[in-house]
Order: sequence, then C-alpha cells, then structure tokens
Amino acid sequence: MTIHRTLHEDVFAAFARACQEGEFELAEHLLHAIEIIARQKQDSGELDRAYLLLTHFTNRPHSAHLARTRSFSRH
Repeated sequence: MTIHRTLHEDVFAAFARACQEGEFELAEHLLHAIEIIARQKQDSGELDRAYLLLTHFTNRPHSAHLARTRSFSRH
C-alpha cells in the first residue's frame, strides 16, 4: 500500500521533524516555505499549527537543544 502525500504535507512533516530533532536553523527555512504555502492557499491553518509546534519545542525548559533554540530566536 502506497501512501500519497502532497508536497505541502511533506514540507510540514519535515518542519515537525526538524523541530523535534532540534534542527532549528533548518526549521526556520521550512517555516518560510510553510508561510508561502499559507499565502498561496489563503489558509493559515497549517501556519498556525507550525507556530504552535515551534513554540512547543523552543519553550521546553532544560531542553537538550537549548543552545540551538537560542540561536534560532536571534534570526
């Protein structure tokens, strides 16, 4: 059975994985792509989800990725 996902779904999945793995510099670029997708679709639902996800991962106290989080917030 093959699972078919759209490019937009793949971008969001990559963003979520980057956040989960603490790759916030990469997540920043993927977030920009999500912003473009939201404008094209005139639908901010995915963008809202992306910001919530980013907030979840960057506001975790004593995160193993705290240094990366601080680096991301300066951009």
